[in-house]
Amino acid sequence: MKTARAVADLAAGLALVGVLFGCATAAGRDRSDARLAADVRGRLAAAGLKNVAAWDIAARDGKVYVVGTAGSQMEEMRAESIVRQTPGVRRAYPMLLVGPYVWTEPPR
Repeated sequence: MKTARAVADLAAGLALVGVLFGCATAAGRDRSDARLAADVRGRLAAAGLKNVAAWDIAARDGKVYVVGTAGSQMEEMRAESIVRQTPGVRRAYPMLLVGPYVWTEPPR
């Protein structure tokens, strides 16, 4: 009888640890994602890239997405290199258009 109770207590304890660990991991990952995006933005700004403030930068599980407009092809290539070299980045998805794009109506 004592053995059954001890096994039940152990199982309950392990289940609780699993739940808490899982929640802590998810919360930690979200914090890490936000921190990684902030680190990437800081490195890009420190490099003197002009349009960084207007770029959307997001991170998820070590994957970093950068969306915006670069002033030149050199700026686009430099941004991509900086993102890839940032610690914690496992994969970079730079989606930067080069040049000042303005939507206009097509000719009729």
